Amino acid sequence: MKTVITIYISILICLATNEITFAQDFAPLNSFGNTWVWTNNDGKIFRTTLIDTNSFFNNGIYNKIQYIDTLDFFIYARYNNEDSLFYRYYGNHPYNNGDVPYYKFNCVVGDTFSFPINQSVRSTKEVVDVYQTLVFDTLLTVKIIDYSAGGLVEGTEVWTDELGMLYQDQSEGFSVTFRLLGCVINGKVYGDTSLTVGVDDEPFTAHNFKLYQNYPNPFNPTTTIEYELKEYAFVNLKVYDLLGNEVAILVNEEKYAGKYSTKFDAQRLSSGVYFYKLTIGGNTQVRKMILLR
Repeated sequence: MKTVITIYISILICLATNEITFAQDFAPLNSFGNTWVWTNNDGKIFRTTLIDTNSFFNNGIYNKIQYIDTLDFFIYARYNNEDSLFYRYYGNHPYNNGDVPYYKFNCVVGDTFSFPINQSVRSTKEVVDVYQTLVFDTLLTVKIIDYSAGGLVEGTEVWTDELGMLYQDQSEGFSVTFRLLGCVINGKVYGDTSLTVGVDDEPFTAHNFKLYQNYPNPFNPTTTIEYELKEYAFVNLKVYDLLGNEVAILVNEEKYAGKYSTKFDAQRLSSGVYFYKLTIGGNTQVRKMILLR
C-alpha cells in the first residue's frame, strides 16, 4: 500500500509554453460544448469548456479547451486511439515531443503511463485502485491514480471515463486543490453547474484548535483522527465523500481543552477519497483521507 504525499505536479507546469494557472486535465474530448465547473482550495470557482474538437495545432489535430474566466487562455489536448491515452500539449520540451500523457481510457489497476522530465527522471502515473460508486447520482467506475517522479508518490487524482477528472491534489497538507462540482457532457448535466460550492475547503485560520492528519492513511477499514482544543468549545467533526455528501458524524458535543482522538470505521463505504471537517464556532479545518481496500 502506498503512502500518498500530497504534493502535485509543479514540475509539469514548468514544461508549458505559457504559464499554467490551473493544472486539471480533461476527458471526454468528443463533443463540442462539454463544460466542467471546478473549485480550488481558495474557494474560487471557474469553468472550462471544449470549444473546438477539430483544431489544427502543433502540426496535428487537437481539442481546444477554454477557461471561461481567462478568455485568452486555452489548453490543447488530444486522444490517441492506438494507445488509449489522452495527451496535452506542453511545448517543445527537450525531453519529450510536446505531448504529455495524462489519462488512459479503460485503465485498470497496475496500468502506468509516463514521460521523461530530464535525462534520469520520469514522471509516472499509476492506477492504484478501481471501484464503482455513485458520482452525481450516476453509478460510474472510478479510478484512483498516483503521480510520482523519481520513485516517490507525490500526488493523487480521481478519474472516470465518462466525466473526466473528479479530483486533483496539488498542494501539501490538508488543502484540496481542484474538485469537480459539476459538468455538462454530451448535453447531459451532472452535479452542480450553478457555480456553488459543496464541502467547505477553507484553509486553517483558527488558533484555538488543531486538526491532525488521520493515521494510518491510506487505511482499511478503520483509522484514527486526532484534534486538539486550547479552550472549552462545541465540537463538530464530520466525514464527507468526494462529492460533498455527509457520510458520518464523529463528534457533535461540547469538549474541554485537551487532545482527543476518535475512530472512524469505513467498513460500509467504498474505496475512495474522503474528507473530514472539524468545525468550532465559525472556523473549520478540512483534511483528506483515502480508503484503499
